[in-house]
Amino acid sequence: YPLPKDANFCPNCSQRNHDGRFTFKEFLSQLFDNLFNLDNRIFRTLGALAIPGKLTVNYFEGKHIRYYHPMRLFLISGALLIALLSIKIGNSAPQDLTQSFNQTKLLHQKHLFYLQLDSLRRSTAATLHSRNAAAALDTLLAKLDSSYISAKNDSLPLWTSFFHNSEKETIIQRGFLSVFLDESNKENFAVEDIEYMSEDSILEAYNIQGFWTRILVRQQIKLNKKGDNFIFYLLGNTIWMMLVMMPMLALVLKMLYFRRNYFYLENLIFSFHVHSFLFLLISIVLLAVDWLGKYSEPVGLMTFFVSAFYPMFAMKRFYKQGWIKTIFKFFISSISYLAIFILAILGLVLASLVFF
Repeated sequence: YPLPKDANFCPNCSQRNHDGRFTFKEFLSQLFDNLFNLDNRIFRTLGALAIPGKLTVNYFEGKHIRYYHPMRLFLISGALLIALLSIKIGNSAPQDLTQSFNQTKLLHQKHLFYLQLDSLRRSTAATLHSRNAAAALDTLLAKLDSSYISAKNDSLPLWTSFFHNSEKETIIQRGFLSVFLDESNKENFAVEDIEYMSEDSILEAYNIQGFWTRILVRQQIKLNKKGDNFIFYLLGNTIWMMLVMMPMLALVLKMLYFRRNYFYLENLIFSFHVHSFLFLLISIVLLAVDWLGKYSEPVGLMTFFVSAFYPMFAMKRFYKQGWIKTIFKFFISSISYLAIFILAILGLVLASLVFF
């Protein structure tokens, strides 16, 4: 970029006018400056975000460069929260989603061991040709844990139909609303097949027909074999669920404030800012909860109230309406948000189940 005469800095990119040669001291100075110099926008953004609605108001006053981009802030804060939730869930040893399969597999292995032991007893008794030896081996086998004798589970029942009585009534996969599934739709799958065969091989071996039924059975097998990973897969997709929710919430706000002539984008950025604050607040609490001790419950209660009323105060500041109208619209938007959230969760779980 052409520089004006005697210019010390470039008017286009603000780089210092330099001949390109610098000392080792200047090199180290630039290195430490790039490593440890925190962008002032971080502090400005967080400071404005802490006051309900202020960041959105400032942003639409034309102060864009001073603050982080709303979507970038939303994605970073959401990713931070999901990462912390994953760590917390991992450290707290979540319920084993494969527990049923593991128990069945263990019982099957115990049953096989008992059969092998019984076969060894018979062959040994036949070799020794002694009634006393046979009686001794029978006594030894009888003294084993009775669970080895009763452990005859060598199969696992899976639902093999996506329909319930009528093909018009669609039924959700076993992992969710299994209460609606008919027991007659179950089929027993050998534990050894589930453990050692691929999903597609099992579908072919058991002659599972129908597009949706094949998906149902395949995902049940995956959940049985590696269901522990499903919760983390679900969390990983949560940020995209929230990102999809934002335009719907912005539409609700647009309808509530249709007389205020706000652009749709303004409502969308307001939603980004509110959720960014909530994500960061919950993240801070998650980081501090292990050190709070006896104060964890009151801090959790305070976090709940702040999370509940921060959006209302933000609406009051940004949309500039009286308290009565703001409270009423906050109540309507909260109900709408709850409905959107429930639909989004259902969509997330179903999509995660299909693509897991």
